[in-house]
Amino acid sequence: MDPYFPPELEREIFETSAVLYPETIPSLLLVAHRVLTWIEPFLYRVISVIGHEEPAFLPALRTKPAGFLRKAVRHVFADMRVSTHMSDLGQVLDIALDVESLTVFPATSEYLLERLKPLHLKRLAILLEPVFHSDDLTVTAVEFTLPMFASITHLDLFDGISDSAYFEHWTELAALPALTHLALSTLCDVLRGAKHVLGNSKTIKILVSMDPSDPEDDAPVIPERVVNDDRFVFMALSTAQYQEDWHVGARGGVDFWARAERFVEKKRRKEIEPRSRHWILPEDGI
Repeated sequence: MDPYFPPELEREIFETSAVLYPETIPSLLLVAHRVLTWIEPFLYRVISVIGHEEPAFLPALRTKPAGFLRKAVRHVFADMRVSTHMSDLGQVLDIALDVESLTVFPATSEYLLERLKPLHLKRLAILLEPVFHSDDLTVTAVEFTLPMFASITHLDLFDGISDSAYFEHWTELAALPALTHLALSTLCDVLRGAKHVLGNSKTIKILVSMDPSDPEDDAPVIPERVVNDDRFVFMALSTAQYQEDWHVGARGGVDFWARAERFVEKKRRKEIEPRSRHWILPEDGI
């Protein structure tokens, strides 16, 4: 197929189509060899390792050059709750060193931590306790001073941390240089996080509570200074909702972080009533 447009414009058209309509990628690969060269990396842009399923990307790990996958893979979702494919995830992280966002449900500690250390992630969603177990299964403190945390802008923590022995460094969390978005899983964590992170971080823009309880029921126990902070948003998601939401965001759609940002913007424009409400309602149009 001969090109109708200048190569730069043609490439932009095909790449935009691949991003907006990923389901069309297999068909786009058949258009012409030059299009295959442009678009094939988008086939591996978002990778999922889910429970007992055979990961679809494994043949590519065996046949594609490491440099190709390093540049191609940008988002990885790993759900290890059913049965473990840690070796598959390990293979991905050993190659995809340019990955930008990573979500991992329960995983063994030393195996995953060593593979996280070389990465320069922008987004990380994880259970901290399994990652920071030592080799003898005792619990060590989270080390937010590790270089792997320095580039993270969005951090979602799935485990309850406020009363845990391994979580001693709220000040280190608040000092992360790139962190703008933090999501915590329990109300207790949110209250502690609000005190340390909202109060001390120079970069934080949004603190999300993922606590599954009713926000109206919890409202009386939330300090006024937190309620009145525009950056605080209540947004509970079930595991299934979170997984679906993650894939939407990874493919450029509106995820819960984008909705939280819109809510904060509306609060600052005084479009949310009452002013103390920190959860999204259908009438907000978000």
